Amino acid sequence: MAVGRASPKRKSAGTRQPGSAPAESFLSPPVPAVAVHRDRLLSLLDLALEQRLTIVVAPPGYGKTVLLSQWASSRRRERVRWLTVRPDHNDTDRFARALCAALAPTGRLSDAVTATGTEWGRIRIGPGFLRTLPDGLEVTRPTTLVLDDFHILSRPALVDEFAAVVDQAPRSLHVVLATRADPPLRYYRLRVSDALVEIRQDDLAFTRDEGARLISRVAGNSVSAAHVDALVARTEGWAVGLQLAALSLRERPDVDDFVATFAGDDRHVADYLTEQVLNRQPDHVRRFILSTSVLDRMSGSLCDFVTGHSRSLAMLEELHRTSMFITRVESRPNWFRYHQLFRMLLRHHLRQEDPALEYDLVRRAAAWHLQRDDVDAAMTYLADAGAWDDLLREASTHSASTFALGDGRRVASWIERVPPSVRRERGRALLLEAAALIFGGAPTGVAEALDAVDNVVAASSADGIVADLLRSYWAVIGYNASEAIDAADRVLSGLASVDDADLPDVLGLTGGRIDVHVPRPALRGPVRPGGRAR
Repeated sequence: MAVGRASPKRKSAGTRQPGSAPAESFLSPPVPAVAVHRDRLLSLLDLALEQRLTIVVAPPGYGKTVLLSQWASSRRRERVRWLTVRPDHNDTDRFARALCAALAPTGRLSDAVTATGTEWGRIRIGPGFLRTLPDGLEVTRPTTLVLDDFHILSRPALVDEFAAVVDQAPRSLHVVLATRADPPLRYYRLRVSDALVEIRQDDLAFTRDEGARLISRVAGNSVSAAHVDALVARTEGWAVGLQLAALSLRERPDVDDFVATFAGDDRHVADYLTEQVLNRQPDHVRRFILSTSVLDRMSGSLCDFVTGHSRSLAMLEELHRTSMFITRVESRPNWFRYHQLFRMLLRHHLRQEDPALEYDLVRRAAAWHLQRDDVDAAMTYLADAGAWDDLLREASTHSASTFALGDGRRVASWIERVPPSVRRERGRALLLEAAALIFGGAPTGVAEALDAVDNVVAASSADGIVADLLRSYWAVIGYNASEAIDAADRVLSGLASVDDADLPDVLGLTGGRIDVHVPRPALRGPVRPGGRAR
């Protein structure tokens, strides 16, 4: 069985006696300060006992330890051993001792020493490890061995040797790995024999009801359903994100304002992600994730273009494998995205460290999308950069082809990304907006845009002619024949004083005098009673 697609954790520190191996805590998993019982996942773990291996893999703060400790506490009548992996367990002998102690009858290191009757240095992990254990350490009754923070076991040879232990384990031994990073492929080959259960980030993400219970418990007061929904959506169900949001709620009397502005730069969230994730990355990884934080969605080719480096797809795959708050975009193979709170934090750091670089990276992202005729995405990036002149130029360039496909409203949406204060200074942008609204079937804003053209200091007489032409179209649509004819007459009288080259081409409709002149005779057609054109 395979399942593809849950507050900071408190670990047992352990003590060390002179001349002895480090003490381990096997019988009692860490007790979380704040926990919410999650029956759906606890039931899944119960079912997982039928399999040889369970892998719980997710970024920090998704509640792996909390979930497993709750589950272990619920099975007190059964033999559950807990080992939190530490950096010193990368020593083969020390890891072997820890495993032996975990499998001792009482879970105590001293009992394991007595049972083996041998020096620790002679114990090795790998094929046959379990079969060679003395009777005192034999797995003779159903036992679950939980290895928390398994990703800290970083020596490839040691990880591979433990895989052999799992592969040869008797049916009485069930192994649970809680990890931030996917183990090597060998662990997943147990899928073939239906001996593996996977619990991943999407499974651990809090549901709306679970989020409501957690927020209420931490914040100490009730929060409306709408606020809960907003916070669960913003955190994407990330357990620590919800808990930190609830902690911040204690300090903020205006709940509406807090929920509306809660982001990755919230003090609690920023401190957690910076300490637990960002500051732990090597320099080249840190540079990559900061540079790509400007991207809403990421592919290898896009990241190569934006960062100026190669092999970005391999980096994205590694970030995904190591649970760097990055997920695959299911509808697009080999595309990824960052968790939105993590991306906000990265953007915050990038902007603080090098705002000029941030601007350049966003412009590169727009250029990449334009090269592939993905104009909507390019417009989003140009708006993000505040590159208004570039946005308006590209909107004009692509407006005719977009309108020809019957999507004038889409063109208007590009223009509307530009702040009104900027649009009011650019007559041709206003003309394009008005035309896109008229022919896109979205009347709101047409009159305002056309009237604003008259107030643009730099507007030319040719701009005014096209504005009147659009007014005539607009009046016809509104069945106002007299206004339509008056505007058309102004167009005809003005044409004598302009050249074709002066006329702005709006949506491919006004590229020359003949385009502007043709509509006028149609306005002399039949008129409805009361002066309204048919």
